[in-house]
Amino acid sequence: MKIFLCLNHFLPAQVAGTEIYCLHLAKFLQNKGYVVTVLFPNYGKQEDNEYEYQGIRVLQFAEPSVVDRELKMNKKIPLGVVAFEKILEKENPALIHFHSIGGSNGVGMPHVRVAARLGIKMLFTLHIAGYTCSTGTLRFKNEIPCDGYTDPIRCTACIYSTKKITGLKARGLLSVASGLFQVGYNSRNWNNRAGTALGFPFMIRGLKNELAEMSRLGEGIVALTSWYKNVLLLNGVPQEKLFHVTQGLPAEAQEEDVREGNFNLPLRIIYIGRIIEDKGLHLLTEAVQELEEENVSLSIYGAAAENGYYEALRHKTKNNKNITWHGVIPPQEITAAIKLHHCLCIPSIICEMSPLVIQEAFAVKVPVVGSDVYGNAEQIADGKNGWLFKFNDSQDLKEKIKKIIQHPHLLSEAKKHIEAVKSFETVGEEYSLIYNQIIQERP
Repeated sequence: MKIFLCLNHFLPAQVAGTEIYCLHLAKFLQNKGYVVTVLFPNYGKQEDNEYEYQGIRVLQFAEPSVVDRELKMNKKIPLGVVAFEKILEKENPALIHFHSIGGSNGVGMPHVRVAARLGIKMLFTLHIAGYTCSTGTLRFKNEIPCDGYTDPIRCTACIYSTKKITGLKARGLLSVASGLFQVGYNSRNWNNRAGTALGFPFMIRGLKNELAEMSRLGEGIVALTSWYKNVLLLNGVPQEKLFHVTQGLPAEAQEEDVREGNFNLPLRIIYIGRIIEDKGLHLLTEAVQELEEENVSLSIYGAAAENGYYEALRHKTKNNKNITWHGVIPPQEITAAIKLHHCLCIPSIICEMSPLVIQEAFAVKVPVVGSDVYGNAEQIADGKNGWLFKFNDSQDLKEKIKKIIQHPHLLSEAKKHIEAVKSFETVGEEYSLIYNQIIQERP
């Protein structure tokens, strides 16, 4: 059976959770006898590209689009759709498994429609909350947890708040936006900032419609967590098309013999992830900078995906001898690096889906400190196998770290509550069953 795994980026150019997930899945499926190809855009190029990564065939379809406002607002389709279609026609996979659906010049609904027109079966795994929440936080006005239901007017009010539009201005904008939405007048066609702000309800409706279209055109949608499965059901994804496959780690990434030594200061914290504002690294560096240098150290691993943000953080921490920037870490070295630290920190200011790095930490019995968002909270039991701090609150994070420094026995207690992680071989088997079910249903 020929399977295509399709996403926006892949290794070695980008190393993040979705890319590593697809690599693990590709390797498992290949060992299982599937013919596997990873497919993603060749950004800024007029030609296709092909290479091999760790034994996996990788194809890049030509994507020469220049990103402009019309492309960002989905008013035109990316040029790479043509090359994408040609590859599918030539390769004729039995199934294309999408792991990224977005907009602009990345993989999006135009590509899904091409696959549907060609009669190729499709499966979607949703790695982020952005398919139902335009802010990605799942917190209404950045204050209270949201149930995840996508409503054009309520979500518009939330967007205004996250953009720091409040008070009379927010109420006025929302009143006008609601009125325009009710009469079907889309101000986004004005092509200016005011039109965009008043047209948010149409953008939200578009988000909702895309999820419905994915449900209709595809054979199934995979939720990685229980909480997001409930969100998808709330937003109308049919129960019969919804699958639940939780995270797992390959056997080689799991180490059962983890020895525990005596605790000595400093408390060693590790951060692994992209260096972008959404990941909240600034909260962690702020918290560490307010603690005594001899009591805590921070190791930072990750790619500078947002240069302005990265440079600003590097500048702010340049005088801190206890904060070390290591750059990108190869996936196969992650658990070994985590094992050298007392705890991992995930300070995200968006709603994480189900961070793979939590599983990697748990595999080597390292507790995790994370922001209190759905994806972290489903894996981290506060005060048991780790700690949750208040959303977007560096002071609360500082207090959590300070408490661990003052009471190091909490680390030993947390280790006792870390359960064995799920094997990615089990994840692969679950996908294999889904694939077989989908292909057998081919008319």
